[in-house]
Amino acid sequence: MVILLSQKISVTKHGDQTDALEHSLSHYLERMKIHFIPVSNSLHDLQYYFSTFLIEGIILSGGNDIDPLSYGKERKNDPDIVPERDRVEKILLEAAVKRKIPLLGICRGMQFINVYFNGKLTHLLSQRIIHLPRQDHPVIIQEFVAELGKEHVVNSYHNYGILKNDLSPELKPFAITSDGIIEGIFHPILPIMGIQWHPERVNQDQTFNDFIVKAFKERKFFWKK
Repeated sequence: MVILLSQKISVTKHGDQTDALEHSLSHYLERMKIHFIPVSNSLHDLQYYFSTFLIEGIILSGGNDIDPLSYGKERKNDPDIVPERDRVEKILLEAAVKRKIPLLGICRGMQFINVYFNGKLTHLLSQRIIHLPRQDHPVIIQEFVAELGKEHVVNSYHNYGILKNDLSPELKPFAITSDGIIEGIFHPILPIMGIQWHPERVNQDQTFNDFIVKAFKERKFFWKK
């Protein structure tokens, strides 16, 4: 399986923007036997990938914040906002929709799926709601995807989240925390799904994460459309 993998943007001490891919993610995908092509945020002609390679999937990875202007909120002085990445991931998502390519969003990737389909995000700190980094917490699985089980413990590495009123009307939730944060979403028609947690980082329930990523790889479950 060959997939396109988005990357986060980092800034060097000299102020230069660079693409960055965490080794934990590349090691995890290698273990899952998923071969990927990293996509640079500096590129504009991304159609080259689709005309040259047989792309069987797309992963929008974690890292960086999405520009609040893209979902109708005020942009604050956030150094982690990188419009270049928003532009590239929009092109990738557009291709996934047009070509019906299976797509998995991880953390920021899930949030970007929601924003793309006209949803919004909430800064959890401003609402005094936050799951501290590395603080594991349970998510409750909705009835219509009961095959996943009733509850799982996942990790947390995010400052923004999707509350009930933030969710795009085109998407459905499948995993929600006890305090109402939506942490798993999917498109009911297109093979597109996102999770708020990181399957590649330390998890108490790795079997659960492997099940989801394996289903993505094999075009099953959320991606069987």
